[in-house]
Amino acid sequence: KVKEAMDTMMVELQQQQKEDYEKQQVCNKELDKLEDEIKVGENTNEDLDEKHQSLVNTLDALDHDIEELKAEEEDMKVSLKEAGENRKQENQLYQTAITDQRATINILSKDECERWLEALKRFQMFYTPNLVRLSRPPAGPLHPSLRRRRIIPSRPAPVVCCS
Repeated sequence: KVKEAMDTMMVELQQQQKEDYEKQQVCNKELDKLEDEIKVGENTNEDLDEKHQSLVNTLDALDHDIEELKAEEEDMKVSLKEAGENRKQENQLYQTAITDQRATINILSKDECERWLEALKRFQMFYTPNLVRLSRPPAGPLHPSLRRRRIIPSRPAPVVCCS
């Protein structure tokens, strides 16, 4: 009886041992699987941390670049305003110079025109006394040869001067 009880206990122990071994194997597999998942999670976490740090650094660099660009923009606005003021002053000088040049040309043109008028008057005074002025046509018919050559001087044509 004791032997039978011991055999039964042995069979039960072997059964328990077998179940414990299988349970241990299942637990070890699950433990390995969990360890792998933890390692993957840690690697992912490290990768995400690195990516986060990289993005933070990029944002800092971009913020710095934005500040520099804003400063450059302000400098350019100031330069543009100064350039506009310079162009305005240069344009005023140019307009003044153009006005002065036009006045000079006008004065010189009038002076030159007056000289030409004087020369024309002297020319007319020299040649006008030699021409015969007929105030009325001759009484009677003219000889055919004279008809073609008849010269009736009139007043000299007015001279138009540039102004």
